[in-house]
Amino acid sequence: MPRLVDSRALTLPLVGYCTNVHPGHDLATTRSQLEQHAVEVRRILKRERMGVGLWLSRATASELLEQPRGPAEFAEWLSERGLVPYTLNGFPFGNFHSEVVKHQVYQPTWADDARYHYTVDLAKILAELLRATQQNHGSISTLPLGWAATTDTEFRRQAAVQLHRLAGDLERIEDRSGCRIEVCLEPEPGCTLGSMPPMIQFFREFLLTGETHVRERNARYLSVCYDICHSGVMHESSLTNVQALKEAGIRIGKVQVSSALEIQFERLSKEEREQAWERLASFSEPRYLHQTMVYRDGHAPLYFEDLPLALDEAAVRQQGCWTVHFHVPISEPTAGELGTTQASIHQFIKAAFQADWLPQQWEVETYAWNVLPQELRADSLAGGIATEIVALDQWLAPYIAETRLGNPK
Repeated sequence: MPRLVDSRALTLPLVGYCTNVHPGHDLATTRSQLEQHAVEVRRILKRERMGVGLWLSRATASELLEQPRGPAEFAEWLSERGLVPYTLNGFPFGNFHSEVVKHQVYQPTWADDARYHYTVDLAKILAELLRATQQNHGSISTLPLGWAATTDTEFRRQAAVQLHRLAGDLERIEDRSGCRIEVCLEPEPGCTLGSMPPMIQFFREFLLTGETHVRERNARYLSVCYDICHSGVMHESSLTNVQALKEAGIRIGKVQVSSALEIQFERLSKEEREQAWERLASFSEPRYLHQTMVYRDGHAPLYFEDLPLALDEAAVRQQGCWTVHFHVPISEPTAGELGTTQASIHQFIKAAFQADWLPQQWEVETYAWNVLPQELRADSLAGGIATEIVALDQWLAPYIAETRLGNPK
């Protein structure tokens, strides 16, 4: 039998790291990577048990459910290794570590039955994993409907139909298992819901409408995943976002603690600009999409779908402030000659505690360790991840202490 644990006994808020940093296109690979890396992170941190935000691909989820005791045996396997699952990343559907991912990660969309069925399967698995560890609440992050900032009302309506359907399934899962699982839509630049304002509008227009029981059900099972890297790329105010979510009655089901690249060229000397430009070019890699925003005084912000496109645009070369969707280690305020949006993490933590609108579940999500320029990688992947978790724990600690004393900052 798996060892029973109380999720609150780990840490409050519950902190772990997202395992989408590891390959996991099938169950054997998922287990092998967790054995090699997650167990080592726990050992470095000297913890008997450690939270993990699991990424289970479509193929891996199917394998687990095809086995008579698949999720139960997986729960036992995790428990034997001191790993406690509390959240799933349901964004990447296929192989997130293929040679080229780019736009594939946004398929299928929420207008596609395949996305719905995948997410329901993840919820079934997570419910069993939670029950095995005496937890009664979990979360699954998912894409913000699809790629491209379309204003197509019909596409949004189709996605909303699937999400309403999903909320009903999550309600039935809670009735059977006693575990409340919420699915958290994650705004991302370039997507249909690319930032928090359109996300809130989508909830208001399509999810939190209709009869009272429908609104209450959707508010219970559908929420937002706050990815701090994405928010930093878009220069969003954490205070504004948190307050707006609270006023709209939309929970932050989980937060992905992540940091983006930021380069403020106007503050650099000519020589420093050249060095920063050279370093920035080294982040242009073929696997993932790195949406880029360029902010210049007196100009509207410019959006580029991928970093290579921005680097090729002569009109903005070494100008203004660039923010790039490239997840860099949260524990580092710089990335070589480049800056990061690490300050956005501190701003979000402060805003969430001040507003008393806290996610219970936090995960470090630096999935790009393996595509960082070689000289910026940690000596060991497990060591780098452990350093990030320690940093987040330290940043959260004073707020948690103040909250327990009844005097939130």
